[in-house]
Amino acid sequence: MGNAFSQGSDYNSVADFIRDCRLEHACRLLRTTDMKIADVAASSGFTLVTTFNHDFKAHYNLSPTEYRLQ
Repeated sequence: MGNAFSQGSDYNSVADFIRDCRLEHACRLLRTTDMKIADVAASSGFTLVTTFNHDFKAHYNLSPTEYRLQ
């Protein structure tokens, strides 16, 4: 399934696609709620806040807090 997914999409793997969906969900929460960052991470499917922060910064070049303040 992974090979078929990567051949027909812009993503290298199913895991990359899922991570990006989780990050998009987190962005919506950061824009529309006053939830704590840890709660946004958990609601977006991240088990560890450190992983969430790392992935978020790698993708958006901003921390979740910086993104929220924009």
